[in-house]
Amino acid sequence: MRNPNLLDPRTAMGLPGRFHDRLGRNLLSAHEDLVECDAVQLIEVLESISADRQRRFAAGLMLGLRGDPRISVERPQMIRLAGGRVTLGLSRHEVERVVAQWAHHGVQREWILKECPEYECDVAPFALARFPVTNAEYRAFLEATHSDLLPTSWQFGMYPAWFANHPVWTVPPAAADAYAAWLNERTGRRFRLPTEAEWEYAASDGGRREDPWLSLLNI
Repeated sequence: MRNPNLLDPRTAMGLPGRFHDRLGRNLLSAHEDLVECDAVQLIEVLESISADRQRRFAAGLMLGLRGDPRISVERPQMIRLAGGRVTLGLSRHEVERVVAQWAHHGVQREWILKECPEYECDVAPFALARFPVTNAEYRAFLEATHSDLLPTSWQFGMYPAWFANHPVWTVPPAAADAYAAWLNERTGRRFRLPTEAEWEYAASDGGRREDPWLSLLNI
């Protein structure tokens, strides 16, 4: 298995080298009725398990342009975690099993080894944002601070309006710290990046689960 860090993005994601559009032609015109929907209706479509992929994606695009009411710069939705004495890391006896289980995704043995050894630590109660910081929220930070910490994923430095409610990415660590500091000053609250232990505890829901996204969706 080739190291995905050395592959181009399409190959790493298992996409063909030739053009392939999974959403189909004329995505928005095929769902023109969504233009008349308000934000609440668009969220219902977006979060529906019965709507097809194309319609949900179109609803997400419209919601990004209209403004997603689930996203608030100054009042981000937070999930409170109890903390306590928790077990983190990975036992060396589990390394080979985990590597074999995820080898089809290009997981390398050294990636798993760095999670060893398994250990216990105390995690104080804390709250974690329910949603990642979005492009829209990061734009507010840039406008307020006149910072030049632009995401490299913003082509030509242009704000991706279609993806306003998508997580911002390709920002350096200094930008993430600067965003938290700006939000502290703006709100009078205390925000920061989670520690590695806090992040692992939150991702596993404190239950040592290997598929943490399944549990987090039900919080």
